[in-house]
Amino acid sequence: MYQEQLVEANALDFDDLLVYGVQLFRRQNQVVRNIRHVLVDEFQDTNVTQYELMRLVAYSSQAVSIVGDPDQSIYGWRSAEIGNLDKMTREFKGTQQARLEENYRSTGAILELALRVVQQDTSRVQKDLYTSHPRGPPVVLKCHGSAQLEAAYIASEIKRLVAHSGGMLDYNDVAILLRFNYLSRSIEAELQARGIDSRMMGGH
Repeated sequence: MYQEQLVEANALDFDDLLVYGVQLFRRQNQVVRNIRHVLVDEFQDTNVTQYELMRLVAYSSQAVSIVGDPDQSIYGWRSAEIGNLDKMTREFKGTQQARLEENYRSTGAILELALRVVQQDTSRVQKDLYTSHPRGPPVVLKCHGSAQLEAAYIASEIKRLVAHSGGMLDYNDVAILLRFNYLSRSIEAELQARGIDSRMMGGH
Protein backbone atom coordinates (compact mmCIF):
# COMPACT_ATOMS: atom_id res chain seq x y z
CA MET A 1 0.00 0.00 0.00
CA TYR A 2 2.87 2.34 0.84
CA GLN A 3 4.55 1.77 -2.53
CA GLU A 4 1.22 2.24 -4.32
CA GLN A 5 0.71 5.59 -2.58
CA LEU A 6 4.22 6.69 -3.57
CA VAL A 7 3.45 5.86 -7.21
CA GLU A 8 0.13 7.72 -7.05
CA ALA A 9 1.89 10.77 -5.56
CA ASN A 10 4.72 10.54 -8.11
CA ALA A 11 7.08 10.48 -5.11
CA LEU A 12 10.22 8.65 -4.01
CA ASP A 13 11.51 7.94 -0.53
CA PHE A 14 15.21 7.73 0.38
CA ASP A 15 15.57 4.03 -0.50
CA ASP A 16 13.83 4.66 -3.84
CA LEU A 17 16.33 7.41 -4.66
CA LEU A 18 19.09 4.82 -4.34
CA VAL A 19 17.35 1.99 -6.17
CA TYR A 20 15.94 4.12 -9.01
CA GLY A 21 19.25 6.00 -9.21
CA VAL A 22 21.09 2.71 -9.79
CA GLN A 23 18.51 1.67 -12.41
CA LEU A 24 18.78 5.04 -14.19
CA PHE A 25 22.58 5.07 -14.35
CA ARG A 26 22.71 1.45 -15.52
CA ARG A 27 20.37 2.21 -18.43
CA GLN A 28 21.52 5.75 -19.23
CA ASN A 29 25.20 5.90 -18.32
CA GLN A 30 25.74 8.85 -20.66
CA VAL A 31 24.18 11.13 -18.00
CA VAL A 32 27.34 10.82 -15.88
CA ARG A 33 29.87 11.54 -18.61
CA ASN A 34 30.52 15.10 -17.41
CA ILE A 35 31.16 14.09 -13.80
CA ARG A 36 34.88 14.48 -13.20
CA HIS A 37 35.26 13.30 -9.63
CA VAL A 38 33.18 11.63 -6.93
CA LEU A 39 33.78 12.19 -3.19
CA VAL A 40 32.14 9.97 -0.57
CA ASP A 41 32.41 10.69 3.16
CA GLU A 42 31.71 8.19 5.97
CA PHE A 43 32.33 5.41 3.46
CA GLN A 44 32.35 2.74 6.17
CA ASP A 45 28.58 3.28 6.53
CA THR A 46 27.69 2.66 2.87
CA ASN A 47 25.57 -0.33 1.89
CA VAL A 48 25.72 -2.45 -1.27
CA THR A 49 23.26 -0.23 -3.19
CA GLN A 50 25.08 2.97 -2.25
CA TYR A 51 28.37 1.44 -3.38
CA GLU A 52 26.84 0.48 -6.73
CA LEU A 53 25.43 3.99 -7.13
CA MET A 54 28.90 5.46 -6.49
CA ARG A 55 30.47 3.05 -8.98
CA LEU A 56 27.96 3.98 -11.68
CA VAL A 57 28.27 7.74 -11.08
CA ALA A 58 32.07 7.38 -11.41
CA TYR A 59 31.71 5.22 -14.55
CA SER A 60 33.24 7.75 -16.95
CA SER A 61 35.87 9.43 -14.80
CA GLN A 62 36.94 6.45 -12.68
CA ALA A 63 38.05 9.19 -10.27
CA VAL A 64 36.83 8.62 -6.72
CA SER A 65 38.00 9.81 -3.32
CA ILE A 66 36.55 8.26 -0.21
CA VAL A 67 36.97 9.01 3.48
CA GLY A 68 36.18 6.23 5.89
CA ASP A 69 37.31 4.58 9.09
CA PRO A 70 36.67 0.83 9.37
CA ASP A 71 36.97 1.11 13.16
CA GLN A 72 33.90 3.36 13.15
CA SER A 73 31.66 1.00 11.20
CA ILE A 74 28.69 0.66 13.55
CA TYR A 75 25.74 0.51 11.13
CA GLY A 76 25.82 -3.17 10.14
CA TRP A 77 22.28 -3.45 11.54
CA ARG A 78 21.31 -0.86 8.88
CA SER A 79 22.97 -2.89 6.09
CA ALA A 80 26.26 -0.97 6.10
CA GLU A 81 28.85 -3.16 4.36
CA ILE A 82 32.41 -2.79 5.68
CA GLY A 83 33.53 -4.98 2.76
CA ASN A 84 32.93 -1.98 0.46
CA LEU A 85 36.39 -0.72 1.46
CA ASP A 86 38.06 -3.86 0.08
CA LYS A 87 35.80 -3.87 -2.97
CA MET A 88 36.84 -0.28 -3.71
CA THR A 89 40.55 -1.16 -3.78
CA ARG A 90 39.87 -4.14 -6.08
CA GLU A 91 37.50 -2.49 -8.55
CA PHE A 92 39.19 0.90 -8.89
CA LYS A 93 42.67 0.11 -10.19
CA GLY A 94 45.50 2.20 -8.82
CA THR A 95 43.66 3.04 -5.61
CA GLN A 96 45.99 4.59 -3.05
CA GLN A 97 45.35 4.52 0.68
CA ALA A 98 46.41 7.18 3.17
CA ARG A 99 46.03 6.01 6.76
CA LEU A 100 45.27 8.86 9.10
CA GLU A 101 46.37 7.41 12.42
CA GLU A 102 47.19 10.53 14.41
CA ASN A 103 44.43 11.66 16.74
CA TYR A 104 44.34 15.36 17.60
CA ARG A 105 41.58 15.27 20.22
CA SER A 106 42.32 12.60 22.79
CA THR A 107 44.94 11.96 25.44
CA GLY A 108 47.29 8.99 25.19
CA ALA A 109 45.38 7.07 27.87
CA ILE A 110 42.08 7.36 25.98
CA LEU A 111 43.67 6.30 22.68
CA GLU A 112 45.44 3.33 24.26
CA LEU A 113 42.14 2.09 25.70
CA ALA A 114 40.29 2.66 22.40
CA LEU A 115 42.96 0.71 20.53
CA ARG A 116 42.70 -2.21 22.96
CA VAL A 117 38.95 -2.34 22.40
CA VAL A 118 39.07 -2.30 18.58
CA GLN A 119 42.01 -4.73 18.39
CA GLN A 120 39.72 -7.44 19.77
CA ASP A 121 38.23 -7.59 16.27
CA THR A 122 40.65 -10.00 14.60
CA SER A 123 39.29 -9.21 11.13
CA ARG A 124 39.84 -5.45 11.39
CA VAL A 125 42.14 -3.50 9.10
CA GLN A 126 45.40 -3.27 11.04
CA LYS A 127 46.23 0.34 11.81
CA ASP A 128 47.63 2.20 14.76
CA LEU A 129 46.45 5.20 16.77
CA TYR A 130 48.76 7.77 18.27
CA THR A 131 48.71 11.33 19.56
CA SER A 132 51.18 14.07 20.42
CA HIS A 133 49.09 14.90 23.51
CA PRO A 134 50.38 13.79 26.93
CA ARG A 135 49.16 10.52 28.40
CA GLY A 136 46.80 12.29 30.80
CA PRO A 137 44.87 10.76 33.68
CA PRO A 138 43.83 7.11 33.45
CA VAL A 139 40.44 6.24 32.01
CA VAL A 140 37.90 5.13 34.63
CA LEU A 141 34.77 3.08 33.97
CA LYS A 142 32.07 3.26 36.65
CA CYS A 143 28.83 1.28 36.50
CA HIS A 144 25.83 2.32 38.60
CA GLY A 145 22.51 0.66 39.34
CA SER A 146 20.39 3.71 38.56
CA ALA A 147 20.46 7.16 37.00
CA GLN A 148 20.25 8.69 40.49
CA LEU A 149 23.32 6.78 41.73
CA GLU A 150 25.22 7.76 38.60
CA ALA A 151 24.26 11.42 39.05
CA ALA A 152 25.32 11.33 42.71
CA TYR A 153 28.72 9.90 41.74
CA ILE A 154 29.24 12.52 39.01
CA ALA A 155 28.37 15.40 41.35
CA SER A 156 30.57 14.10 44.19
CA GLU A 157 33.48 13.49 41.80
CA ILE A 158 33.23 17.04 40.45
CA LYS A 159 33.24 18.44 44.00
CA ARG A 160 36.23 16.25 44.90
CA LEU A 161 38.25 17.27 41.82
CA VAL A 162 37.64 20.98 42.34
CA ALA A 163 38.34 20.78 46.10
CA HIS A 164 41.61 18.86 45.63
CA SER A 165 42.93 20.95 42.72
CA GLY A 166 44.37 23.66 44.96
CA GLY A 167 42.47 26.38 43.11
CA MET A 168 43.64 25.19 39.68
CA LEU A 169 40.13 24.04 38.69
CA ASP A 170 36.67 25.47 39.16
CA TYR A 171 33.25 24.33 37.95
CA ASN A 172 33.74 26.12 34.62
CA ASP A 173 36.53 23.62 33.83
CA VAL A 174 34.16 20.66 33.94
CA ALA A 175 31.90 19.35 31.15
CA ILE A 176 29.51 16.41 31.26
CA LEU A 177 28.92 14.92 27.82
CA LEU A 178 25.54 13.29 27.19
CA ARG A 179 24.30 11.24 24.26
CA PHE A 180 20.73 12.46 24.78
CA ASN A 181 19.52 15.66 26.47
CA TYR A 182 16.89 13.84 28.55
CA LEU A 183 19.69 12.08 30.46
CA SER A 184 20.56 15.41 32.07
CA ARG A 185 17.54 15.58 34.40
CA SER A 186 18.90 13.52 37.28
CA ILE A 187 22.38 15.01 36.87
CA GLU A 188 21.07 18.59 36.92
CA ALA A 189 19.01 17.82 40.04
CA GLU A 190 22.01 16.32 41.83
CA LEU A 191 24.31 19.21 40.90
CA GLN A 192 21.71 21.66 42.17
CA ALA A 193 21.28 19.74 45.42
CA ARG A 194 25.05 19.93 46.06
CA GLY A 195 25.32 23.62 45.23
CA ILE A 196 27.21 23.14 41.97
CA ASP A 197 26.35 25.83 39.42
CA SER A 198 25.76 24.41 35.94
CA ARG A 199 24.37 25.35 32.57
CA MET A 200 23.09 23.27 29.67
CA MET A 201 24.89 23.82 26.37
CA GLY A 202 23.19 22.98 23.08
CA GLY A 203 19.89 22.19 24.70
CA HIS A 204 16.97 23.79 26.54
